[in-house]
Amino acid sequence: MISLDTFEEKLIDLAEKIKNNFSSSISANPEDQLKRPISEFIESLIPGTITTRTEVQVEGLGARPDMGVARENLLCGHIELKATHISLKNLKGANKKQFEKFKALPNLIYTNCNEWVLYKSGEKEGAIIEFNGDVIRDGCKAINREKTEQLYKILFDFINWNPIVPRTPKSLANLLAPICKLLRSDVEIALKNGESKIHLLYKDWQRLFFPEADQLQFADAYAQTLTYALLLARLSGAEIINPESAATYLDSGHSLLAQTLRLLGQKDAREEMKTAVELLQRIIGAVDFVKISKKGDPWLYFYEDFLTVYDPKLRKDYGVYYTPLEVVECQIKLCSELLKNKFNKPLAFADENVTFLDPATGTAAYPLIAIQHGLQEASQRFGEGMIASIATRMANNFYAFENMVGPYAVSHMRITQLLKNAGGSIPDDGIKVFLTDTLEDPAAEPPKFSFAERVMAKEHIRAQNVKNNTQILVCIGNPPYNREQREVDDQGVRRKGGWIRFGSNLTNTNTSGILKDFIDGVPGVHVKNLYNDYVYFWRWALWKLYENASSSNQGIISFITASSYLRGPAFSSMRKKMREAFDELWIIDLEGDNLGARKTENIFNIQTPVAISIGFRKDICDSQVPANVWYSKVTGTRAEKLSFLSNISSFKDISWQLCFEEWEKPMLPKTSGDYFSYPLITDIFPWQHSGVQFKRKWPIASQKEILVKRWRVLVSALDLDERRRLFGKEGDRPISKDFKAFGVVQGGKKISSLKPDTPTPQIKSFSFRSFDRQYCLVDNRLAARIRPELWSCYSEQQVFITSIFSQVLGEGIGLVATSSIPDLNFFCGRGGKDVIPLWKDVDATIPNITETLLENISKQLGEDISPKSLLSYCYSLLSQPEYTSLFSEELINPGLRVPITKDLKIFKKASEIGERLLFLHTYAERFIGENEIKGQVPPGLALCTKAVPTNKEEYPEDFSYDEYTLTLKVGKGEFSPVAREIYEFSISGWDVVKKWLSYRMKGSAGKLSSPLDDILPEIWTADYTKELLELLWILEHTIALYPLLKDLLTEVINSNCFNESELPKPKEVEKYSLKEQGILLG
Repeated sequence: MISLDTFEEKLIDLAEKIKNNFSSSISANPEDQLKRPISEFIESLIPGTITTRTEVQVEGLGARPDMGVARENLLCGHIELKATHISLKNLKGANKKQFEKFKALPNLIYTNCNEWVLYKSGEKEGAIIEFNGDVIRDGCKAINREKTEQLYKILFDFINWNPIVPRTPKSLANLLAPICKLLRSDVEIALKNGESKIHLLYKDWQRLFFPEADQLQFADAYAQTLTYALLLARLSGAEIINPESAATYLDSGHSLLAQTLRLLGQKDAREEMKTAVELLQRIIGAVDFVKISKKGDPWLYFYEDFLTVYDPKLRKDYGVYYTPLEVVECQIKLCSELLKNKFNKPLAFADENVTFLDPATGTAAYPLIAIQHGLQEASQRFGEGMIASIATRMANNFYAFENMVGPYAVSHMRITQLLKNAGGSIPDDGIKVFLTDTLEDPAAEPPKFSFAERVMAKEHIRAQNVKNNTQILVCIGNPPYNREQREVDDQGVRRKGGWIRFGSNLTNTNTSGILKDFIDGVPGVHVKNLYNDYVYFWRWALWKLYENASSSNQGIISFITASSYLRGPAFSSMRKKMREAFDELWIIDLEGDNLGARKTENIFNIQTPVAISIGFRKDICDSQVPANVWYSKVTGTRAEKLSFLSNISSFKDISWQLCFEEWEKPMLPKTSGDYFSYPLITDIFPWQHSGVQFKRKWPIASQKEILVKRWRVLVSALDLDERRRLFGKEGDRPISKDFKAFGVVQGGKKISSLKPDTPTPQIKSFSFRSFDRQYCLVDNRLAARIRPELWSCYSEQQVFITSIFSQVLGEGIGLVATSSIPDLNFFCGRGGKDVIPLWKDVDATIPNITETLLENISKQLGEDISPKSLLSYCYSLLSQPEYTSLFSEELINPGLRVPITKDLKIFKKASEIGERLLFLHTYAERFIGENEIKGQVPPGLALCTKAVPTNKEEYPEDFSYDEYTLTLKVGKGEFSPVAREIYEFSISGWDVVKKWLSYRMKGSAGKLSSPLDDILPEIWTADYTKELLELLWILEHTIALYPLLKDLLTEVINSNCFNESELPKPKEVEKYSLKEQGILLG
């Protein structure tokens, strides 16, 4: 580069040229007036070596940097010019948006001629250099030595840029992803012009590969394919990295990728994306694969790392969460054991006739580990000299399908690298990873290809041949799991499932595919749960190995998928089909539910629980005898689960439990009692209803006085907008609408018209959460769902039992009773149609019990059983933690079942204990015993040993627990002794004592819905202390009953119990309230 003195001369000359340009009377774009002098200035820094290229701004094509700079014909950076009035210190509007796109560029200068700044991948290198004057006005006078030296340094840095050679695949992924994203953005913009070259390519892409690909999908495919094809060519030895030379290197072993690169990399089309394409070529050309691939398989997580930077949402949509190595190796080892012991294949995956397939390969983790395992087997048995020939054999024996171009290219890259390292050869017809949709019709005619496109035709035919004719002994992998959310009557929307779901005629959604085997016999309400990718892949694998005309009718299938098929009612026929297909099946349940009551760590970064399955079939099995299904659960943290899997070498390393033998029963271990033969509690008490849903917080409070204050503030707001703000989000309760009353539920004129002296609506006791009694304003104008059906049957005799009937029940008691109308989320902070009233009418004469059920039970027991006795019996068994613990696995399948004994003595004992529990749980409001007083909870050990201050200044802000002194501290107050089991009492994840206190601390808990929510108690009252003590006593007495309850449950399930088939099922009309039936008018 020229000397500093010469540089200063050139800079002064530049300043004068710019001053003269702008002093001309000819009007021109300010940025255009800077282009030529700055271009000449940059080229003069190393004469004959530096060249600049002014980018043409095409209307509608989007922003490009104004200038590209090359050194010795290698792109080294870009310069973006701005008008002098635009400050580089604070870009705004369109300029800021433009920078968000440009910051992916690794070497970029911004200048308005007065300010200069260098960015490296969006990060500013040093401070902005600002001249002392205005170059346009002052010319060379704006230049001084200090600023000249600073500019000299950054331009020297800019011109001498070389790609940072990544040392690890992750750093390479982080470097390539922003450039690939920039390329995608350019393609998206170019596609808006229907006459552009890239738009013509888009049409070819639809015709040749993915007919239903939209423009966004094509832009993504273009960017990723170009990136990964160039990367694979570099791995294959290409020195000059451009689409033409790269395609030549890919012809051997990767012909489809080569042809795809030729298609996408056409020169006219890529001119429209020159900035990003040239950068990719420059960066990839600098990659040293020898240094980057020194240890193990460095590409294992490359694609996930790439997508994390490139597009996190796309990563989530694709489900590209790498399968942990421990999982893959576990599956490979267990399948290897089966190959050796059941199929007489001593080299397992490396044996001569062992063909294996991954139907959704992603980046080929399973084929890679299988090949590595096979090479290790061969080396140990025959010596290292056999590795190369075995590698070549295995390259011919494995197959993989992938329908996304990015991972498809990565698969080719990883397999190629592995084979090269092992000294093996790529098959003559290429790597057997196919770009195809596994679920498409295997008999479908290939698309019409021209002669020039014969490579595409050949690839399609090869993939179809594998599906139809190649015998596969092991099908293994991690297929996608994503349930389709569309409804059946959606029109004009392509549905997932392809040939598996719809058969050969994909245009007719009434045509049945082979998924019909999984659907037949499943209640219609559950069928939608079968429309899931992983279910389709399971059905495809069973067809491929055991039903296809060319199959050997034997083999192994091992998948890790969502585990819903183990338990859910939607999957009963699927379980039957699996029990028919296999000789034996093993399930490793890895849990991982992050949404329900039983939160457990997932080995993937997803919310869905997963399980590994390994099933085999040897020759023709007896489909009349269900397969033995073995189950094991792996618990703990993610790290603990993966550690456990990593130590598995054999089926003997796992403790197995035999599952139910019946065809459609859950694939879960047998436990005490035959849980699934018991009647559902919802078949005993047929009417269930949802609790009250206010959808706003302020009409509920722990003190009546607070509700009065809130109401008074609301109606005192005379300004309509202010009243709206106070009311909160209106939704289906607009304040400008009248709402009618229903019995005890008030209604009336629209809230917007109320006068300041409008009386407060009636205030009633309200069961807010389990064991948390509060108050509410019973007014139809305030609650989104006031539930008049519940209020119409409410009386001093009524009792409500609640649970979660449509979700997974967690640890703790399974039922909670209350004497007041409950909230929608009463049971554990989550809810649905989960409230069961004992009585359907206000007079407590019509029990909510299935017709003739009481008569059937009474006849068997030899004594009349009352509705209250049946309720208390059920409560004694289900309102205890032993129930949810003993039937933990079964309860993952939503719905509570009740073992009803046929032994009168046991029944009466259970009913009596249940009455005691109901008395306690209703705060002594119901089921009052002979020596009990209504409303008086029996005292326990806990006392208030230090008063909670009752002044405003010392209102409690927090609480804590001292397990050594058994003291619960509430602000400055203390309660003792409080056992740890009481303080930590939890119901499906809902911490009862902690939540009760949280709602009464200063500031309160819960999401704010209105400014009225800020009106809170200011003084801790004696009633608060009394209520807290009663809560502690109730839990203390409940826990004291646990041993008796546990023994009782054991006694019941060991007795002769009713089978659900012996009891009547409710009629449809019985599942509704009297109001809904039209018997009782609200």
